[in-house]
Amino acid sequence: MTIPDPRPIRAFLEDRHAAFAKEVGSFALKELAPLPPPIDDAAARRDARALLARLGAGGWLEPIRRQDWRSCSLVREALAAASPLADAVFALQGLGTVPILLSDNAPMRDRWVADAVAGRAMAAFAMTEREAGSDIAAIATVARRDGQSYVLNGAKTFISNAGIADFYVTFASTDPAAGGKGISCFVVPADSPGLRYVGPQVMSAPHPLGEIAFEECRVPASNRLGEEGRGFALGLKTLDRLRATVGAAACGMGARALQESLGHARGRRQFGKPLAEFQLIQAKVQILGGAGVLASHPVDRLYRAVRALRIYEGTTEIQHLVIAGQITSEGDS
Repeated sequence: MTIPDPRPIRAFLEDRHAAFAKEVGSFALKELAPLPPPIDDAAARRDARALLARLGAGGWLEPIRRQDWRSCSLVREALAAASPLADAVFALQGLGTVPILLSDNAPMRDRWVADAVAGRAMAAFAMTEREAGSDIAAIATVARRDGQSYVLNGAKTFISNAGIADFYVTFASTDPAAGGKGISCFVVPADSPGLRYVGPQVMSAPHPLGEIAFEECRVPASNRLGEEGRGFALGLKTLDRLRATVGAAACGMGARALQESLGHARGRRQFGKPLAEFQLIQAKVQILGGAGVLASHPVDRLYRAVRALRIYEGTTEIQHLVIAGQITSEGDS
């Protein structure tokens, strides 16, 4: 494994980013790449905590606090090449921290952000429900105002860090009749009475995924992020800022897969010469043969890990709609 080269995207980077990319790439290469990957979800849940501590101790989560999305992209590219789980840990710290940073809630910022970027507090982003995936406005979890508190009832699914997070940035409807305009956002600490970890959901790649439920879960009104009914907008602003980093992670995984395949093609000899010299090998990506479908091989792990990137933070279809909407609206003003 080598350090990703930022030169192809130099137009989007400043000089400081080149040095930063080398630093984070060196960290990922030396400290993360040699770590044994998790063999199952239980191991992923354990390892995620350890990886969070490593990232926090090294200062690699600080770009989230600064909202430096180019640096965040470089971090994710390097982490994803070395450890898809480490990349997922970084992504969730971003998703759980950015809504707090974007809101005007100083007490929540003071309570959670420093610990999150230092790797002392694990974040989760609780938006998705069984009937509310791409259609965020269909969220059925409700938050009822009761004096100086809100009482939450509902369930969330496909929640990364479910059961191990220290806090959940949670989206719930405070006005169900208003649809998307009635959704609000709350910080729900993991020890809140009425918040229950339902159980794990098993992905093709080991990952701490699961379901949670809110059963008369009471949180202070001061835990609301932004104004009531502005949660939908806050969620979209968060996704808008972080979606480019998902692409960076995919580039990191792709670069690692290329390196693994190229190394195999150069080192594996058949019929008296390296595979790399065969034109059919030069013309395809199914280069590893049987080794490429072994669960223990890095490329197989990458193949399973990269698939989720086309789902979370907006499916491929939703991204197409976003791009098309942007293109077709140009010039309307």
